[in-house]
Amino acid sequence: MARGYSAYGTPNAAGTSKTMAAVINSSSVRARIFDAVFGTPITPADQAWICSINRFTTTGTNSSFTPNPLDVGDVAAVATAGTAHSAEPGYAAASDLVHVPLNQRASFRWVASPGYELMSSATAQFGIGIRIMSATASLTAEATLFWFE
Repeated sequence: MARGYSAYGTPNAAGTSKTMAAVINSSSVRARIFDAVFGTPITPADQAWICSINRFTTTGTNSSFTPNPLDVGDVAAVATAGTAHSAEPGYAAASDLVHVPLNQRASFRWVASPGYELMSSATAQFGIGIRIMSATASLTAEATLFWFE
């Protein structure tokens, strides 16, 4: 049976094209993202923003986040996680897997249909990140990614 993990994060600075959280693969595992939750933790205003889940081919520079096992009896995750990127990952062209226009007044949850999880490649430094693509004002946001290995 697959083991499940979660990681959450927030961008290093408010703004656009900022990664909130990323799952970074090793060469021996393919992460299958099955759930993502994202929103803003600040007092809501009537502002629009776009959130996107994308593939990347370089990790950028980030703060390591130790993935949390969904079952306390599971071993540590093979894939790693990163947040608070000071240098953004190298996102692949045309790699929008999920693209969601939002209003700051509401959080959003994306859930994969069973068997249609977002799959990453089993290549070190490759992975999947969730980021703010654009916003009508300076925005602070947070995201949580859930995946199987």
